[in-house]
Amino acid sequence: MRTRLFEPLGMTRTAIETGHALVTGGRSATGLPVQPWVMSAYAPGGAAVSTAGDLARLATALLDGTAPGMAALEPTTATDRSNSRIGDFWQISTWQTGQTITSHGGQTGGYASYLGLDRARHKAVIVLSDVANDASDLGTQLLAHGK
Repeated sequence: MRTRLFEPLGMTRTAIETGHALVTGGRSATGLPVQPWVMSAYAPGGAAVSTAGDLARLATALLDGTAPGMAALEPTTATDRSNSRIGDFWQISTWQTGQTITSHGGQTGGYASYLGLDRARHKAVIVLSDVANDASDLGTQLLAHGK
C-alpha cells in the first residue's frame, strides 16, 4: 500500500496500523471508550489510518483518473441488490437520480469511515468518525443529495 498508493499520491499521513496503535482510542456506538484495533495479518483489510487531507488527495486522483489501480473502480460482480455492483474494493450503486456512486466504507472498534465518488459530476465525500457508527449512509446521502 505504501509503495503502490500512499507514496505516489503524497499521502504522507496515511499508514497501515501493525504492531501498535497509531491513533488514540475512539468511542463505541454507545459512547464507551475503545482502543484501536491492531490487526496484524488482517491489517490490509481494515487497519488503514489516514487524514481527511490525505483522503482528499486520493479522491482527487480517483476523480481525475491518475490514481494507481483505476481499474479497481469498475464493477465486476452483481450483488443481491438490483442497483448495486462491486468492483475490486469498491461498491458501485446507481440511484433513482441517475447518479452512479462509487464508494467504500469501513468500521472498526471506535472508528468509522466512508469515501464516496460521483465520478460523472466530479464530486467526492469523505466522512471520518471516531465513533463506531456506520458512516456510509451519511456519506451517500451527502453525495446523492448535495449540491
